[in-house]
Amino acid sequence: KNYGRANLKGQSVFYGTFFHPTAIKEKNPKENEIYTVSNWVMNEDNMNQNILTYPIFRPKSDSSFYKKFKRKLFEENRDDEFTLQLEQSLRGLSEKEIAQIKNFLIFISDCFAQKETQNSQNIYFFTASLANKIFNSIYNGKIEAITYPSVQEITVVENIVLKPSVVEKSYKLTHVSDFKVSNSISSGRRHLGSEIGKTNKFKDGKIIWV
Repeated sequence: KNYGRANLKGQSVFYGTFFHPTAIKEKNPKENEIYTVSNWVMNEDNMNQNILTYPIFRPKSDSSFYKKFKRKLFEENRDDEFTLQLEQSLRGLSEKEIAQIKNFLIFISDCFAQKETQNSQNIYFFTASLANKIFNSIYNGKIEAITYPSVQEITVVENIVLKPSVVEKSYKLTHVSDFKVSNSISSGRRHLGSEIGKTNKFKDGKIIWV
């Protein structure tokens, strides 16, 4: 019906994220609303297989600080890591050419991280068309997933979109939970809320609530 962040009209893809709080922020539910979270894990038979993933990321203009101190950092930063890999692949180009490529990748990343508005279809036309090309043209259609910055937590946490065939082949649904959004009295911020229902019963593609 409409363009999605990574799907053309009428095209099915699987959207996900790696952290529960990020999923909530993406949907931005209001107080007292009920939202549903599904948990998926990789099948045991596929544990040792890599999902061929294309990263959408925001390159850093200067990676020298991260390169110098990354071993002392608590954890790696996805954008800094991808920037290092990008710079290695662009060796031999002029500084101007590298800057132009980085600026274009920043533009793509910012488009994928746009908050949803009344004009989102204009942006989604671009991002969905690019995602479709990544999935079906680059590397002869072998790309199975795309990661991109979270709308609500840009450059900190990433989301993922997968081909439905990859989900069917490599993942299984373990459980589904319902939560009711509530506000934190001390901060006034929404938090995860209370779990009001949970099930691991499924039949014929339907969730069986018990």
